[in-house]
Amino acid sequence: LPAVSLAVPGSDRTIPDKQAISDKLPRIHVPFIENRGQVGDAQVIYYARTFGGTLFVTQSGEMVYSLPYREKSGISQKDFPRSPRAGNEKIMKEGTVQGVTLKETLVGAAVKSIQGKELSSSKVSYFQGSESSRWHTELGTYETVTLGEIYPGIELELKAYGNNVEKLFTVKGHTDPG
Repeated sequence: LPAVSLAVPGSDRTIPDKQAISDKLPRIHVPFIENRGQVGDAQVIYYARTFGGTLFVTQSGEMVYSLPYREKSGISQKDFPRSPRAGNEKIMKEGTVQGVTLKETLVGAAVKSIQGKELSSSKVSYFQGSESSRWHTELGTYETVTLGEIYPGIELELKAYGNNVEKLFTVKGHTDPG
């Protein structure tokens, strides 16, 4: 990302240009993180925490979106549910976040293998509790996640950006997408 800032006259300091930063946020690439136990649901294989919410990709190929409702008081990423099924009850009772969880299923699709593609330069570490067995360090992240050939001749890849997820369908030659 190129630097976006304003120089402060008579000083070495710069002030970030908030509008320019806000304009660039939706285009920031967000890597997918492999679930090694840090997400409370073993069905989750990969997830991406965008500014708009969290996308969880499950073993069966479901895409589960955890989307918070934000009030003007400001809700931070730490308030998001940590898994598609666990944690929502606690958050709703505390009243910090109200939101919705959406589950997207590809009708008639045959998801055989879900894999991270294009290893990202980002690494992620999670330290949960005092037991080092629950710590996950230097987890690899991926630029895309592929669900492989979900229909005959049609492959699906996922990419996450600032506040959205892009689905890239690749149709092989001589395939009828209808």
